Amino acid sequence: LRQHGLKALAEKYLNVSMVPYQDLLEKGEDLENQDLEKVASYAVHDAEAALRVESEITKLFSTSENSGKIP
Repeated sequence: LRQHGLKALAEKYLNVSMVPYQDLLEKGEDLENQDLEKVASYAVHDAEAALRVESEITKLFSTSENSGKIP
């Protein structure tokens, strides 16, 4: 089974482990009741990983030997 979520793609293309969303929340709490700095840091890392993964995938598809192939 191939996974295509951001966490799996970051591990594959960036060799980094992302913090799971569940680790952001305290037991039984929702996002609105969390520390703003903690939530903001999570969001920044998530966005950065998405941009870096996109960049790496774009590089792979732009090479002639990978043209039209899914890496």
